Amino acid sequence: MKAYMIKKRDSGLEVNEKINKFIYFCLHDLNCYLEKEIVLLALYLGDDERTKKTFEKLEKISKIEENVLNVSWDIYHIRLIEQIMLYDNIKAKEKTILSYFATADKGLIDAMNINPLKAFVIIDNYPISYHSLNIEDVCKNNRILEEIDTMESIRRIKIKSIDFRKIRQQLQLEIHEYQKEALKKIDGS
Repeated sequence: MKAYMIKKRDSGLEVNEKINKFIYFCLHDLNCYLEKEIVLLALYLGDDERTKKTFEKLEKISKIEENVLNVSWDIYHIRLIEQIMLYDNIKAKEKTILSYFATADKGLIDAMNINPLKAFVIIDNYPISYHSLNIEDVCKNNRILEEIDTMESIRRIKIKSIDFRKIRQQLQLEIHEYQKEALKKIDGS
C-alpha cells in the first residue's frame, strides 16, 4: 500500500528518493526488513519494465484497494514458498525436500521471474535465501544500507509494539482519498 501511495502521490520525486522513502517507511514505521519484497517494490517504484505485468492491476483506479491487496497477496506467496521449504526441511533432517508452488497467475509468475531464487540455505533452523537482485541493486543510499545491517536488533524489539492494523487503516484511508481525487479528475469535476 505504501509503495503504491509513494508512486502515485510522490510522482515528482526522483526514483532514488521514492525508494529511500519506501525503505525508510519499512525500517522505521513497520520496523521490518523484508529484502525480496523491498527489492520488487523498489523496481515498481522505478518503473522497471520487468514489473509491468505484476503491477498492471494497479493502473485501474476503480477497485484500487482490492487490486493493491490482490498484488500484495501475490507477493506474499513468494515468501510463503520459502517458508514452506523451511518447514518441510526442518522436519526432514536426512533428506532435502524441494517444495514447489503451481499457479497460472501471470502476475505472480512474473513477480517470481523478476528476482529468481538462486540459493536457499537453512542454518540453525533459520532460512537464508539468495536472489538474483539484492538491496544494493536498488538502494544507493549508504546510510540506509548501513542501518539495515546495524539496527536489526532494535527493529526486532520495536516491532513487538507496532499496531499494524492502525498502519493499514491509515494507508487504506490514503488510498481512498487518492482514489476520490483521481476519479474527480477523470470525471472532470
